[in-house]
Amino acid sequence: MPAYNFKKQFAKLVKTKRKRQTVRALRKDKWLPRTGMTAYCYTGMRTKDCELLGEFKIKEVCKIIIRQKHVEITDHTNARQIDLIDYSSRNEFAKKDGFDNWDQFYCFFYMEHGIPFEGALIKW
Repeated sequence: MPAYNFKKQFAKLVKTKRKRQTVRALRKDKWLPRTGMTAYCYTGMRTKDCELLGEFKIKEVCKIIIRQKHVEITDHTNARQIDLIDYSSRNEFAKKDGFDNWDQFYCFFYMEHGIPFEGALIKW
């Protein structure tokens, strides 16, 4: 039962189903959710303002590496590359994750986690 907390800026997008994916840092134990599990999405977890945004069936889980100029997506075993999001398609990818453009997406991950960023891409 994976539960994800979203910042206020993403809450409405998740609730209205316009944001159907999330990029997360890998857990210390490297555990990843599996396709078919239910993702419980919240905002304000561990506060009195906690709100359930939705329960969504996970459709795909991949590993992701965000670099300065592109994004690499591989299957969860790193056995094969699924996608390379380069200059021509990175704005579209950023919008799917709730940002207006690549620059916002990149700055968010740079400030929150540092670049390169390695994590999981979870789609529902």
